[in-house]
Order: sequence, then structure tokens, then C-alpha cells
Amino acid sequence: MANNRNKNSVEEQRERQRELIELKRQREAFKDDPEGFKPQQGPEQVAQTTRSKLENFWYYSKYTIGFILIVAVILTIGISQCASRPDYDMTIVLYFRRYVDSAMSENIASIAERYCDDHNGDGKVEVLVVNCAIPEGQAKNDGDASTRLMGQFQNEEAIVYIVDTGAYDDLAGSFGDDFLDYSLSLPDLNGTAFHLNGSVFDAAFDSVSEDYSATFDYYIMRRFVGEKATANKGDVKKHITYADRLISAIVADPYLRDVTSSDVSSTESTESTVSEDVKAEVQSTVSKED
Repeated sequence: MANNRNKNSVEEQRERQRELIELKRQREAFKDDPEGFKPQQGPEQVAQTTRSKLENFWYYSKYTIGFILIVAVILTIGISQCASRPDYDMTIVLYFRRYVDSAMSENIASIAERYCDDHNGDGKVEVLVVNCAIPEGQAKNDGDASTRLMGQFQNEEAIVYIVDTGAYDDLAGSFGDDFLDYSLSLPDLNGTAFHLNGSVFDAAFDSVSEDYSATFDYYIMRRFVGEKATANKGDVKKHITYADRLISAIVADPYLRDVTSSDVSSTESTESTVSEDVKAEVQSTVSKED
């Protein structure tokens, strides 16, 4: 092994000597004829193949490419979720001071859809009911429901409320005329609400828990939207019109309290829901008021 090291060392020394001799020779040639001097060409470079170029590119850029791919996947997922999210025709806030099962809020949405128009023009009517029920004994500023309720106060589309007596008193006591709207001249609660007990809406609760709706009074109403909000946001006035049409259609339905079964699906006949004539009459009335 020692002999091999010595041999390699000797070869390296000889190679350096050859290089020094060659450099000296080229320096002398340059002195003798500077204009005709041609430096010795280095080893010919071999052109890279496509494969080698790709390998080099991947070696130096793999982390950047990986980061770009991760960002692209995240953006694709986000865009697809936004694209698949329903575009609701109406948003209703359900605020009770008692427990409300998620199935109950879904049932309310199904019933409300019979009174709502296809505002977004997608060929179907979809109503979103936001369950903001906060049972008695639970702090109003504690929990997800409270957060959702506060969020709906800032939502220009969420101006229709279904409330029980406790929730109405809470809103009236906390906000007063800044929340209550008298413009529809509804028959209950000083012109601000319409009593829903004994109507087809009872089935939304009673189909989940028998006779649940008989344990409390509940109403539909529209919250007040000031002139400043209407002036600053063009869509607000449109949503006010949609809300008024929905509530007016419910009030005008002659079959609203003609309840023959507690089954939600049993009220879907063309005669027991809002007729096209009633919807047209309500729309005409609201349009004249506008």
C-alpha cells in the first residue's frame, strides 16, 4: 500500500512538471511571436444530451418545483371548494334561546324554500338557515353559536330572522329600534314580527321532537337596515326586497295554518304551499312599495 502511495505521488509530481514545462514553452512562444501565438486548446467539451440537461435541472431546482406543486394543489382545492359551494337564494338566521337540533334548521330551510324565489337564476331555490340557537343558561357571548350570531349581524344577506320570545326580547332589549323594523306592519309584536305557531313551520320541529313547537312561541321578522347601509352597499336594497317578498308570501299564504300532518313532506302539495298567483301578487305589492 505504501508503494502505491509513493507511485501516485511520483506520477502527480511528473504531471505537475509536464504542466510547468508546457506553460514555460507557451510563454516563450508568445515572446517570440505575440501575433501568431495560438494558445493550446483545452479538452473538447461534450454537448449535453436532453436527459443530462433534465437531470441537472431537477438536481438544482427540485425544491423550488416541489414548493410550486404544493401551492398549486392548495389553490386547486380552495378554488374547487369555492366553485362547489351553493349560491343560496336566501339566508335566514334562526336565533332561539333554547336548543335547536341541526335537523330542525334543515327542515325550516326546506319549508322556507316553498316561499322563496330563484333570485340567482340557477333554476333552483336554495335557502340557508344559520342555526344560532343559544339555550337559556349559556352565556350569550360564549360558544360557536354566539360567534355565528355576531357574524350574521354584519352579513348584508342575513336580514330575515326566526326567533322565539326569549331571543326577540334579547334583541329588542340590546338594540331596540336599531334592530327592529316596522316597515312591513306585521300583525305581531308591535308590527315587527309574524307569529308562526300553528303553521306548516311547526312540522320542522315536531318531526324531530314530538310537539316541540307547542312549548314556545316563535316568529319571523326582518331586521332593520339603515339608510346609510343601503346607500353604501348597492346589494343591501336588493336583499331587503327579497326578504320582504319572502315574509309577505308567508303571511299571504291561505294554507299556511292548514296543517293536517306533522310530517314535513306532507305539506309539499301544490295547493298547500304558496301558489304562483300568491307569489305574483306579493311580488307586485312589494314592487309598488319600492
